[in-house]
Amino acid sequence: MNAKDEKHIKKIIEYCEATASDIEYFGDDFNEYLANDHYQRACAFNIIQIGEYIGRLSDEF
Repeated sequence: MNAKDEKHIKKIIEYCEATASDIEYFGDDFNEYLANDHYQRACAFNIIQIGEYIGRLSDEF
């Protein structure tokens, strides 16, 4: 794995951990997720960031 891929993977892991933290903070009830705009935006942001970093991974990775 090259240095850039390693950097991107670390960021992906950070955003996965942030999502897990959001779930721990807000709870894992789906109805709560649907009712809470802050919860939805927090998770959506993390997922968007994960997608951005996945797109930056090399073809070799």
